[in-house]
Amino acid sequence: MNILVLTPWFPDHLHDQRGNFILDSIDSLCALGHTVDVLVTRPFVPQFRRRAEGSGCSAIQAEMYKRGFSVSCVHYLSIPRYYLRFISNHLYLRGCIGAVRRVIAAKKIDVILAHTETPGYLGCAVADELSIPVVTVVHGIETSRRYQHGPGQPAFLRRAFSRPDRLVLVGEPLFDFVRSYTESLDHVRVVYNGFREKDALPFRNRRVFDRPGSVQIVSVSNLVDGKGIDVNLAALGRPEVKALPQWHYHIIGGGPLRASLEAQVHELHIAERVTFHGQCDHDKVFQLLSKCDLFCLPSSPEAFGVAYLEAMACGLLSIGVEGQGPSCFINNGSTGILIRERDIEGLASQFVAILTNPERYQHMAEAGRDYVWNNFTWQNHAESLSDVFYEIVK
Repeated sequence: MNILVLTPWFPDHLHDQRGNFILDSIDSLCALGHTVDVLVTRPFVPQFRRRAEGSGCSAIQAEMYKRGFSVSCVHYLSIPRYYLRFISNHLYLRGCIGAVRRVIAAKKIDVILAHTETPGYLGCAVADELSIPVVTVVHGIETSRRYQHGPGQPAFLRRAFSRPDRLVLVGEPLFDFVRSYTESLDHVRVVYNGFREKDALPFRNRRVFDRPGSVQIVSVSNLVDGKGIDVNLAALGRPEVKALPQWHYHIIGGGPLRASLEAQVHELHIAERVTFHGQCDHDKVFQLLSKCDLFCLPSSPEAFGVAYLEAMACGLLSIGVEGQGPSCFINNGSTGILIRERDIEGLASQFVAILTNPERYQHMAEAGRDYVWNNFTWQNHAESLSDVFYEIVK
């Protein structure tokens, strides 16, 4: 099947973490025999900001050609921070639709796969002209009020979620969000993402909690609201946890909340037991995971949670929030642990239980590892997504 992928995310180089899950998805589709062309849509970025934000895909295009698919990039004008979003939507359509038409004219495209609702809207605009089916993938919820409720935006989201032939969600928690914008869920499917098996494979058989007197805790996320890093710190700073001598917490990731989280660490007097590693490339993340025992990210909202999968694939015991994306692969008490949202006391109790008897949790960590390796690889993802394509491609 010939697939045109429209995406706002794609790595600029092989070590770029931005959009690497899109690349993994495409690689897995190609491995099943599909032919893929990728069109990356990005807002125009002034010259002085291009190095920090990325401006194109030229550095990775040759490598992608070797892998069997082509990548091109188109830029459009946009108003930052979701101000006057209805104007940005119009500029997006005008700036990108010509590039989509050119790809389709050059290739016999069977289906358009659009990541996020704005490329999905673009895909549907072209599909209406050329009778090509569209699958739109929703990866998460943009919580900005300007994005959801700005002038014309509710109507835009209703069209973006209702018009595709299939609307794919990466996790069940997104149903409630999508339900408010579409009258029917008959066209909605759930397809989970996967994890990078080749990166996790060297650590697949390691055993956690096997170093007496040392439990290494880790989280991997952007340091932004909702990820729950402050909840981790508050729980670790409680007297009953702080009194236990054998733990250290590694925070992997960067973002606007780093300064406030560092201040919280000092206020709780646990600075010597917490390390901020900052933003790390994927190889470094897996090296750090391989030295840790417990992954804890009480994130909410969380549509899915690839970071949990990667940690579990490396054998770590994982803690997430009940009712969020990780609940589709963390069975509480069996393959991991689920806590209530922002339940600092409950999380502290879990820390005490694990830290005082870590060997008791080795079997749970192993069960979680086996479950994700058996059910959440990128091959599983590609097979499920292909099933969605065959529902609508005649």
